[in-house]
Amino acid sequence: MTKRVRRKPNFLLRRVREWHSLSQQEVAEFIGTTALSVSRWERGLVLPGPNFRRALCALFKKNPYELGFISAEDADMDSSTDVVERMISFQKAQAGSEPDTTGCR
Repeated sequence: MTKRVRRKPNFLLRRVREWHSLSQQEVAEFIGTTALSVSRWERGLVLPGPNFRRALCALFKKNPYELGFISAEDADMDSSTDVVERMISFQKAQAGSEPDTTGCR
């Protein structure tokens, strides 16, 4: 039997959508998903994937913290230097060696 994780509703996402006078269907059409997905995100049943989080941030001109996708602690850590350092650490842990920092493969 699997255990379901209970998430909190994303009131920030809903508030921003409503402030822009957009329906869930309109948001869905703008970012290429369904109104059902937008509803699930707002109710906290699931989190949007990375591509949809980026699309929502671009649509509303807000950062992930302002849309309720990350906590205040994560937002404080989210400077570009920290992100690069965490990415390199993750790559080292996954590969067990120095990561390719040239950007080419």
